[in-house]
Amino acid sequence: MPTTKVPTSASSKQSKNSSKASKSSKRAFANSAARFVASNPNLISLTAAVLRAGLGEALATLGPITLFAPNDSAFRQVPLPLLELLLLDDEFIPHLQDLLLYHVLGGRFFSFDLSDGLIATALNEETLTVTLPPIAVNGNDVVDADNAVDNGMVHIIDAVLTPSWVFNALSDRVAIKSNLSILLSLVVQAGVDLSVPGGFTLLAPTNEAFGQLTPLQLAFLTSPEGADTLLRILTYYVLDGVFTSTELVPIQYPTLEGGFVTVSLYPVMFNDARVVEADVLANNGVLHAINKVLDPDFVPITALPWQNMMPSRSKGRGGRAGRGGERYEKKQKKGGKGMGMAKDKHAR
Repeated sequence: MPTTKVPTSASSKQSKNSSKASKSSKRAFANSAARFVASNPNLISLTAAVLRAGLGEALATLGPITLFAPNDSAFRQVPLPLLELLLLDDEFIPHLQDLLLYHVLGGRFFSFDLSDGLIATALNEETLTVTLPPIAVNGNDVVDADNAVDNGMVHIIDAVLTPSWVFNALSDRVAIKSNLSILLSLVVQAGVDLSVPGGFTLLAPTNEAFGQLTPLQLAFLTSPEGADTLLRILTYYVLDGVFTSTELVPIQYPTLEGGFVTVSLYPVMFNDARVVEADVLANNGVLHAINKVLDPDFVPITALPWQNMMPSRSKGRGGRAGRGGERYEKKQKKGGKGMGMAKDKHAR
């Protein structure tokens, strides 16, 4: 089967049109993709999802685009836990947005523009694979093709397309990234379960970040004597709640360790650590890779006398946090979630 990547340096219609689709025309097209979806009696579920995700304006103003629109039958096939996560849990609105953008290509593609083995990049920056005949996307049939709209094209499909985060927890995201291998080994050693259901934000120091520690410090963290300190450090990297980079505000956010991290913007930083890779979505949250190892007490970690570091958290640090602040205030009243530990003696 021939394989063509879209876009490539040599081609293609999508490559030329993606940049156009990334900018709003600031006015809604009269017969837009959004209007087509909203007026189609077989796309009621998609209409509700688009409205919840806040993408109605994008589908009305961006162009040219090609939308692969799942029909109502497609949504009925989505596993109920995933559907409830996307449609009922506000923590996962960024994930719903990502899933919907996985159905959109930059550029107008008629069915005759699509070729067998075509690999196209969706607006969420993940790839779709087209096969034919019959025309299918990621193995899912196009059941109503070539619905032309003013800002592009709509093809109705018989399944909801699933981006990679659906199949990957935070533990999987850490495991598959080669620059997070040291963090992975420490997480395994501490018995921290990054696969537990829930909504978390993981601040993930890269291997380069851990490289700033001395051999003595790393040896202490991996020793039996350093077990409590390691657990404390790792739980400090987890926020209770899903916060993508665009949702963060410059305030303090509480961590599962019990302390706070201070967020600053432009660039996005947690304490003095800069985010070097943002918004890696997972089915239980989001990961941001950072370029420094953080210390719960805000002391530069390379200056710490590890052997004298107490496992209890410091007192007297005030703070506030939230997606604004209100969402965390609601969480605190309900009681926050915890990230499971394999070792009972480390449970908090």
